[in-house]
Amino acid sequence: MIDVTLIVPTLGRDGNAYGAEHRASFEAFVLFRFPSLVRLPGNLAMRRMDRGVSYTDNSIAYSIGVPGLMHMPKLTEVLRFASGHFGGQSIIVRYLGMTESIAAA
Repeated sequence: MIDVTLIVPTLGRDGNAYGAEHRASFEAFVLFRFPSLVRLPGNLAMRRMDRGVSYTDNSIAYSIGVPGLMHMPKLTEVLRFASGHFGGQSIIVRYLGMTESIAAA
């Protein structure tokens, strides 16, 4: 099992918070593709640049259990969905010792 950490924003570009239903639909999308998803405790104080604008918010970290490398296409689906679902903002993903920032194309 590969532990993948996904960090998503709690606020949209407009400053409005993503609600519980919004997070629940994201979580359902992930769980349809992978056997385990854990919302890690607490929030992360995150500062990031996105399209030339500085954002600060309390991001949420999820741990996704990916069964193996052959399942990476499903992870790509999750990353694309997450970026669009969270307003095209950059999503941080950590896996196999690497960290990437993924943004909607």
